[in-house]
Amino acid sequence: MLRKSRGKIYISFDIWTSPNGYALVGIVSHFVDDDYQVRAILLGIREVYGEHSGENVGQTVVDVIREFQTESELGAFVLDNAGNNDTAVRYILNELELHVTHEEEHCRLRCLGHIINLAAQDFIFGQNSEKWLREHAAIEDSADIEDLQRSWVSQGIIGHIQNLISLIRSSP
Repeated sequence: MLRKSRGKIYISFDIWTSPNGYALVGIVSHFVDDDYQVRAILLGIREVYGEHSGENVGQTVVDVIREFQTESELGAFVLDNAGNNDTAVRYILNELELHVTHEEEHCRLRCLGHIINLAAQDFIFGQNSEKWLREHAAIEDSADIEDLQRSWVSQGIIGHIQNLISLIRSSP
């Protein structure tokens, strides 16, 4: 299906660490098939060994691209704003010898959904939203209801609304 694509194949990938400590990268292709239907297909979920560096992530993506033999059809990469993704794209282009036909700044696209999500989090939770969300996730994991409610209250009116909704949902 990929080889019958009517145009370039665009790749998105993201790394995630599972609760048991495995670093996994999901790799998805986006393309128009031979019936002119837009497709998004999961190419693989692979473990990334070592640190979450751009080189390690990039090598994992390169292995999948080579497995599907789609090097010559590659278009752009749509990724979140993590700095290691810049390094990963640079690594992929060099490893696949595409740096001649693909300019890094033109084939590394930022995910608009991720940008909107970050902006909404900062709007709702303040400028330190990532820090608060990490701390809040740890409290959620502990399942301490009182600590959870205090955490939400620290966020002002949004937190009070969250607690009210939680109370309503838990009422019989």
